[in-house]
Amino acid sequence: VDRVEVVMEGKKEASQVKAKVNDLHNEIIANAQIVLNEKMPAKILHLHDILMNHEAFKAENIERITVVGVTDESDPPNGKKRKMEKSENNVEGAGFVPSNTTIIEAFKLVKREVLELIEMIDIVKVWIHLNVPRIEDGNNFGVSIQEETINELGRTEDAGLSILENITKYFLTRGKLITKVAKHPHLEDYKQAVIELDSREFVNLRMCILELRNNYSILWDGINKNLEKLRTPRSTHHLPSIM
Repeated sequence: VDRVEVVMEGKKEASQVKAKVNDLHNEIIANAQIVLNEKMPAKILHLHDILMNHEAFKAENIERITVVGVTDESDPPNGKKRKMEKSENNVEGAGFVPSNTTIIEAFKLVKREVLELIEMIDIVKVWIHLNVPRIEDGNNFGVSIQEETINELGRTEDAGLSILENITKYFLTRGKLITKVAKHPHLEDYKQAVIELDSREFVNLRMCILELRNNYSILWDGINKNLEKLRTPRSTHHLPSIM
């Protein structure tokens, strides 16, 4: 009797777990529909508006990019002056050197948009995976569309992560150049190199917003054109109730 009770309890527990997984899958499907029907098209318009009107991405900002002076009178953020000792890791005569505020503002916006892109892509990828039918011979044209769409989503996700990685490299490069400016304040070329680096990064960040908008547009257009195949890749395979 005890063994029967254990078996029955196990089946009951498995059934509850299965129901919870089904609920999660249904939630993912619902979220994917919201992303495709509402969030993606809204994001396309939002990014276009940023390009055209946002203060951080106005083209004239590139003309205002300058190098912040590097002197031993510069104050750190807490307002207390700090004496820089001459050592291998410190720059003689250098104080607190702030980042370029124009770039920082643009970077914060781009980073937020990239993270939102990755989140949306993840939801849509899982939704497509849940619609993939079991493996069978023949009638796989719809499945190939699903696979290509998943690959395209993956490429867009990688492009977003690459944007974040390149921004990190910018800060490292700028830090090295600022060190050169501090060591050799009489050499104008180092200061000009920082200006050119900041100008190039501003253009790159603006292009990132353009790329994000275009990627959203291409994905949304491709998914909508193949929506039926993504939902029902085989004529005999219907949208799953998920197990």
